[in-house]
Amino acid sequence: MKFYIVLLILLNGYIGLSQNLVPNPSFEEKHMCPFNSVQWRDFGSMVKDWYSPNFQTPDYFHPCSSNPSSSAPFNTRFFPCTNHLIAKDGEAYVGIALGKKQGNTPNILEYIQVQLLKPLHKNKKYVVSFNIALNDCSGFSYSHFGAYVSKQLDTNYISYPDTQCCRFIPQIEPQIYSPETIINTNGWKEIKGVFSSSGGERWLTIGMFSDSQLPTPLDTIVNKHIPYAFIDAVSIKEIEPILCTDTIICSGDSILLHTLYSNCVWSSSSEKIDTLSLNDSIWLKIDSLTIIYLHTLDSSYNIRIYPVEKPIVSMPSDTIKCIGETIFISASVDSTDNNYIWSTGNQTNQIAINDTGMYFVTITNHGCVIKKSINIRLYQPPLFDLGRDTSICFEDRSYTLSAPLLKSFLWYPNKETTQVITAYSPNLYTVEVTDYNDCKYADSVTLFDGCIFPAYIPNAFSPGHKDNINQFFKPLINNVNFYSMSVYNRWGELLFESNQYDLGWDGTFKNIDCPEGVYFFLLRYSQVYVLGERFLAQSGSFTLIR
Repeated sequence: MKFYIVLLILLNGYIGLSQNLVPNPSFEEKHMCPFNSVQWRDFGSMVKDWYSPNFQTPDYFHPCSSNPSSSAPFNTRFFPCTNHLIAKDGEAYVGIALGKKQGNTPNILEYIQVQLLKPLHKNKKYVVSFNIALNDCSGFSYSHFGAYVSKQLDTNYISYPDTQCCRFIPQIEPQIYSPETIINTNGWKEIKGVFSSSGGERWLTIGMFSDSQLPTPLDTIVNKHIPYAFIDAVSIKEIEPILCTDTIICSGDSILLHTLYSNCVWSSSSEKIDTLSLNDSIWLKIDSLTIIYLHTLDSSYNIRIYPVEKPIVSMPSDTIKCIGETIFISASVDSTDNNYIWSTGNQTNQIAINDTGMYFVTITNHGCVIKKSINIRLYQPPLFDLGRDTSICFEDRSYTLSAPLLKSFLWYPNKETTQVITAYSPNLYTVEVTDYNDCKYADSVTLFDGCIFPAYIPNAFSPGHKDNINQFFKPLINNVNFYSMSVYNRWGELLFESNQYDLGWDGTFKNIDCPEGVYFFLLRYSQVYVLGERFLAQSGSFTLIR
C-alpha cells in the first residue's frame, strides 16, 4: 500500500518533498561485494556511507556476491531457510538481528547508522521512512521497530552481563516507529511518519531501541532463529508547502493530511460536525472521491482527493536467460490509457533484454503510479566436452561419441537424436543439446582418418594412350602431410620434381615426350596418424610404355 502526505496551509496546499537527505538510501553504492556473513569491521568497508554504531554485525546482501549467504534476491541467511526477497529499490539491502534467540542467550541487537547529507532545520517538518521485511525463518513478532534522528551519536546504552562485548540496547524513544505488531510482512512493509525538527540533527539510526519492546516468539514456528529483519529504501525529506487544490491517489491507498494550524478540526462536512480528528495529522484510506474539510478558529479549508483505479499489471515472475539469448518482457495492463517508463529508458509495454539484472517498470494511470520489477539471472550451461580432435583408423573399429544426459539431442551430419552415437567414418561431428530450461548449447569434434597404409607406387604407366588410363606416374598415399617426388632418367638427369601430392609426371621433359624405357623415382613424404606423424623415403624404378 502506498502512503501520501498532504499539508494544508493558508490556501489549501499540499506538500512537496525535497531532496532525500540519506546518502546511499538503498545500499546500492558499495566499496566491494559481500563475501560472507558480514563482521562489524566489514560492514562499513562494503557499504558506502553506512556502518554499525555498536560494533555488531549487520549483513549486506547484493546479487554480485558469490556466497549464497549474502546474495540477493535469493540468500541462505540462517540456513536451511532460503529467503527470496527482491529489493524494495534497486538490487541490494541489509539485514540486522533484533534480539535474543531463546532462553538465556544474550541479546544480539544490531543497528545501522548513517550521517545525513546536511543537518536538519529547526521547526521544519520532515518525513522519515524506511522499509522492513522479515526473515522467512524468524519466528518472532515485532513492535516499536524504529528510526532515531539525533544531533550526535548517543551513548546511552545498557550493558548486559556477558563475556562478549557489545550486547547493548540504547534506551531511546525513536521519532518514527511501527505502532502495530509486525508478524509477517509477506514482502516489504513501509514504516513512515512525520516529525518536527529541533534543529541540528544529522545522524539516523535504525533498529530496536527498548528492551521492553523486544521481539516476541511465535508458537507457530518451532525452530526459531535469531529475530532478524531486512531493511531497504531509507528516506528523510523536508516537507515543502506548495500551492495545490486537489490531489490524485490510487484507489485503496492511504493519505496523510497534516496542518500547521493548532486548535483545528478535521471533518467530512463543511460544518464543524462529523469530526474525524482533532489532531494536526490524520490518516485516511481513500476508495472514492472524498472532500476533507479543515476547520480552524476563523476559517475553513477543503481538499478534494480523487482516487484512480490502480492498473492491474501482469508480469512474468523472475526468470533466467540462456547465454546469448534475447528475451522479451511485457507488462500487460487491463487498461489502455497508461504510460510506461522502464529502468532501461524504454516507454513501451514490452522490452527486449540481453543482459541480466533487475528491471523496473513504472506504470502511470492519471497520476496513480504502480511499480513492478523482474530479476533476470543468467543460466549457467552444463559443462560438457566431446573431447579433442583425434585420428581414428575406421578400417577395423568405430568410435563412440556421448553427450550429457539432458532433454534432447541433435547430431550432425547424420541427424541422430540419441544421447550416444557411433561414428564409422572420418568427419566433423556436432551435437546440439537442449537442457530442461530449453537452453541450447553445442560442441563439435573432428575425427580424422588415422589409418596408415604403405604408399602404392605403380611399376609402369602409359601416357598418350587413347583409353586415358595410366596417363600419369603418381604414387597413392593416404593421410599425407609432407610430400616431395623426383623423376630421373638412366643417366641421373632430373626430369620432373613436385611438392604437390595431386600432381603426377606426364612422361615429358620440357614439353617433349620421353621415349619408352626404365626411369627412376625418389619419394619423400610424411603420414599423420593416431600417434602423431611419421616421415618416410622410398626410391625405385618404373617403366614408361608408349
